[in-house]
Amino acid sequence: MGDDRPAFGYGAGGRPLGTARDRDAEVIRAVLRKAGRREFSERHGRFIEGGGDSRPFQAACSDDAEAPARELTHYQAALSAAGYHTEPNPDPDDDQVLLARGRP
Repeated sequence: MGDDRPAFGYGAGGRPLGTARDRDAEVIRAVLRKAGRREFSERHGRFIEGGGDSRPFQAACSDDAEAPARELTHYQAALSAAGYHTEPNPDPDDDQVLLARGRP
């Protein structure tokens, strides 16, 4: 009988981590979780997209109103402290996204 476990194990909530990109995104989620940032829910939270093939990950905040700007400041501090290089999204129409590169 073969091993059905994902290549990189499981993340929070039993999320399968089948690729290096999945693992790296979960590391970012774990950094933000440890920093006390909210998990994603219907009304607010964060999500991680992109990454891999030398592209940055996009840490996005889905909170309403002015909260995303403040929340991204917290994301930037937590990710920088963990050894990531962060920068604002260069697209001025998408200011709810922080780019994160590197892997500590």
